[in-house]
Amino acid sequence: MTRCVDLDALRPAMAADVQVVTSDGKSIAAHSFVLATASPVLERMIDRARRGWNSECTIRVLGVSSDAVYAFLHFLYASRVTPEDEEVVTVHGPQLLALSHAYRVGWLKRAAEASMTARLTPEHAVDMLKLARLCDAPRLYLRHFKAKMRAEKADRTWRLLVKKVTRARAMSRLAAARTVPELVAVSWARYSSGGAARLR
Repeated sequence: MTRCVDLDALRPAMAADVQVVTSDGKSIAAHSFVLATASPVLERMIDRARRGWNSECTIRVLGVSSDAVYAFLHFLYASRVTPEDEEVVTVHGPQLLALSHAYRVGWLKRAAEASMTARLTPEHAVDMLKLARLCDAPRLYLRHFKAKMRAEKADRTWRLLVKKVTRARAMSRLAAARTVPELVAVSWARYSSGGAARLR
């Protein structure tokens, strides 16, 4: 997939001092002060990496595609999601939600959650529910259950309607035949305590 975000345009003029390595081995140059300001988790990772003997600071962001990491870094540099970036959030929504949760970037997590909530479909509902639980995304979780409740309510309403129509048809047939089943007559006789044994 081609990258739809321009990270180079957002980078400061000074030289990068951090290498972000993705799952497929790609390395993305970044600035430690930008990452540390945007995420307390990245700040601790950078601090730990600099305590070692190696002068190079390398951070591994694993478990997602390199394009998703690139988009994540773009948003850390931009510090906001613009209308032009909505497509990027839509494409990488689940991965951005996972990254922003793991690295504690609250505003990006809310943006990814809102984007995914607006585009929730029955085909992906189970996967999104699992992700919502893992990433503590209440809006996505509630949207899933509201959709499920609406479906169940519609299903219950339909079953009740079918039951009522079936009962109405049965009663109309009984009225047309002017007969009452023996079971109904016996039940009525017991209920009326000594009344007529037959209901005419």
